[in-house]
Amino acid sequence: MSELNQNGLTTLEHRTLKLIIHRLYAEADFSDVVAEDLQKPLELDNKRSLSGVISSLSKKGYIKIEDYNEGHGKFEFIHLSEAGMRFHPDHSKERGITYEELA
Repeated sequence: MSELNQNGLTTLEHRTLKLIIHRLYAEADFSDVVAEDLQKPLELDNKRSLSGVISSLSKKGYIKIEDYNEGHGKFEFIHLSEAGMRFHPDHSKERGITYEELA
């Protein structure tokens, strides 16, 4: 069984959430981060492992998925939820949430 950190995250969930935060460069309500962007940097061999960690972060309330189906394809953009925004220095400030470093 995986050891959990102080936020109730496994090591892989923690790494994934940090990577998502790093890739969110615009205002709090915008995201162009999709799961496929995370697989290679996380060095995951298959999409199934990635789907599992994304699902787990969503169930724990740190992220939410936006289904976007327009024009040339279907995308599932990953956003931080209100709970997850506390770990993003800019998004937390934008929303008036106390920033907490994801150690």
